[in-house]
Amino acid sequence: MNSTDQRLASELLEQPQDTLWLADENALTFINSHQQVPATLTNRWDIFDRAQRKGAQCWFTDWDLNAALSQHNFSRIVYRVSKERPVVHHLLNQLAKQPQRWQSLILLGQKNEGIKSYADGAAKLFGNKAINKHGNDYVARFQAPPQPSGNTLNDQRYGQLRTIAEWHTTPIQSKPGTFGWQKIDEGSRFLVEQLPSVLQGLSRPPARVLDLGCGYGFLSLAGHELLPNAAWFATDNCAAALTAFEANCGAWATSFAGDRGLDGDASPLALPVDLLLCNPPFHQGFSTSGDLTEKFVRAMHQWLTPSGLALVVVNQFVGLEKRAQGLLKATQVADNGSFRVLALRR
Repeated sequence: MNSTDQRLASELLEQPQDTLWLADENALTFINSHQQVPATLTNRWDIFDRAQRKGAQCWFTDWDLNAALSQHNFSRIVYRVSKERPVVHHLLNQLAKQPQRWQSLILLGQKNEGIKSYADGAAKLFGNKAINKHGNDYVARFQAPPQPSGNTLNDQRYGQLRTIAEWHTTPIQSKPGTFGWQKIDEGSRFLVEQLPSVLQGLSRPPARVLDLGCGYGFLSLAGHELLPNAAWFATDNCAAALTAFEANCGAWATSFAGDRGLDGDASPLALPVDLLLCNPPFHQGFSTSGDLTEKFVRAMHQWLTPSGLALVVVNQFVGLEKRAQGLLKATQVADNGSFRVLALRR
């Protein structure tokens, strides 16, 4: 547990019965190491599930604070700032509109995470600020103003879907809060380019396909053109990603909010699939995570039929083959110098 996580734990445990924790993907360290978890609002299904299992009152939303604030008033709101600026501004804007629902706000983060800039922005909304430096960490405290100031921070219209690109004339919808939300990921595009030849090499077309960690659904959208008669499934932890996926693919795909589409016993939420498509993340919040890659590999193993195939794209530096040893056999399909596409089989 690093110094920021330690400071976060101290704030969360000070008055847990009166605290609302705004918890994003940086929250796993605290949840995994503490039995007592305060009321938690999160955009991540894995955080929601783990906090709920520890007895906390929880809300899983795309950062809609009304879910919690409409039910309770909180004396303290604790938030370690997120990686994405529109998310932080969206949350601060919501708090500025409902000052009667909370008393104090505690923001935490490191200088290179933008905490000082966020604290300055919050001061414009709330009219007060107290900030202290603790080594590399900053803690900023604010009191709820007597009434809304009317000021807002630029959250890039956080709650609104918008067209960010097209795929063969089909518009792609996305929004802030989804990883890589403003573009088509080049790794995903490279994977899709390999898909026709990979499908030609199979003895029969896949009947069931899973987009693991689907994001806004590019792999499904592109893959569905090649396999329109297959049953399509998708899973993601992120509420914003699932909202965008439904807009793009909801007419013909079934999506799951969940930790890689697995239930509490690590079993798939649907029958196993013949083909799995995945561009796995290699980071968790502000940190890279080899454990995250291993979790995705284990999920692939659980989801695939005995003869199933996982087609995965990774950055050059991600050693997926090593992490797959003992579970899946990996064969390289293509390499463009930046990304590699691998075929994995049980």
